[in-house]
Amino acid sequence: MEILAQTLWKEKKHTQAVEVGLAQPPIESMRSEHDFTAVLMNLIYSIYSASELKLYDEYLKIFGKYIAIINRNIDIEPPNGYHNHAVLMQHNLMAVLFQYYRENKNAEDVKEAIGLVEFWTKMAPEKNKFEEPNSKLLKLSNLIFKSKHPYYIVDFRLPLSLPLPDGEYEINTIHGVKCISIESAEYNDLTSSIGDRHFSLVKITATGFTHTDNYWNGPAIGVVDVPFNINVCLKALNEIIFHAKLIREDFRLKTITHQDIGRSTTTQFNGDGEMFHFSMSLGIGGDALVDVISKQILNNNEVEELTEKLKSKKLTLSETLFSESLIEASNENRISAFYLLNSSCEAMIQKYMYIAAKENDKESEYELFMEGKSFCFSCDLYKSKPGNIDPPRIVMPPSLFTQLKFLKQIGVSDNREIKEMKRLLLQVKNDDLRNSLIHGRTNHVPRNAIAEAINGYKELKAMLEAIVHSRA
Repeated sequence: MEILAQTLWKEKKHTQAVEVGLAQPPIESMRSEHDFTAVLMNLIYSIYSASELKLYDEYLKIFGKYIAIINRNIDIEPPNGYHNHAVLMQHNLMAVLFQYYRENKNAEDVKEAIGLVEFWTKMAPEKNKFEEPNSKLLKLSNLIFKSKHPYYIVDFRLPLSLPLPDGEYEINTIHGVKCISIESAEYNDLTSSIGDRHFSLVKITATGFTHTDNYWNGPAIGVVDVPFNINVCLKALNEIIFHAKLIREDFRLKTITHQDIGRSTTTQFNGDGEMFHFSMSLGIGGDALVDVISKQILNNNEVEELTEKLKSKKLTLSETLFSESLIEASNENRISAFYLLNSSCEAMIQKYMYIAAKENDKESEYELFMEGKSFCFSCDLYKSKPGNIDPPRIVMPPSLFTQLKFLKQIGVSDNREIKEMKRLLLQVKNDDLRNSLIHGRTNHVPRNAIAEAINGYKELKAMLEAIVHSRA
């Protein structure tokens, strides 16, 4: 009898083996001993592959099927032996810990996973092999119930200097991240293309449990992204960059990418600050030449403003897009800046429409409006109209210009203001330029065009803020 997951596992085709495990039917559907054995063996080898890749999401899905079969008779040795089975209990606890700090598992799930490790380890013939790894893992897990949570630190060098003085800064706006430590450095043997030799040594601390391999892409199949731990760091770093650009538009900055981070280390600690696991990656970036003037530091008031925002104010989508647009514009990537600015404008208008509706008790009207509907659809008078008549509003999302009119419909703006906001929106959209870019008639955005669009955006935002907040 060929066990497909076993064959794939031996060939190190771990992702495919995991998919086989996920596809196995529930035990209730087994009609013969042959079917039962095939399913169980496929689950065993697929879960081996899930543990190999640290696919915590898939591991837990397969583990649920696997343990349901094993628990039918815990007095019989599992087909893969007590030792291998006990090892799977360790991996299960680690997967549960990871998901606990992603808020997908609760404290009772952690306790149950601890119990499985303790119970099945007693069944293993060579218990001494489990003493050291279990003692570290169980201590880390049990400290959670004393409010001593595990954490991990990722440290690396950036090929530019972050716009903050050396120090440690609290971050509450990125899930899991606690703080970032920054230390500036100057290297005579490294330089940017403009002669800048300033770099930042960075340490980012995050609460939770993770796989410390810096090449690990994350807990689930299909995650095509930068390595998981580095991705967490990128979100924190770019949160700083985006805020800084909104505070000081004259700073010439760049967004941080995976290619900017070369050698990095990730260290997992338990709640008592004891090292649990450690890994280093050499990477291929981090010391590449950069084309920004990176030694730019905010003044004291600006540092205070930025650090306060990192603790309390997560950037909205429109703010992030606007900051990215400013960064692209200052680096002369004006086509990217133009498209990002238009995306930001759309997100900004929708944000203020929602705020206006919420603060004026018009949320129901807003929801229908954004669906392209109106209250007339449920009106008896409208329903009684004979023949085929056009609906009061086309059933599609309203244009940005129509969205601005919504402010008048709910009584927070007048005709003069709507007219002015439409003018500013036209300044941002610049339809002639947009159409020329889309249809391939030009590949150039003039510097004055992007400057005018940015100014129009700022004025439009100021008007929306004044109208929405002053008349709520």
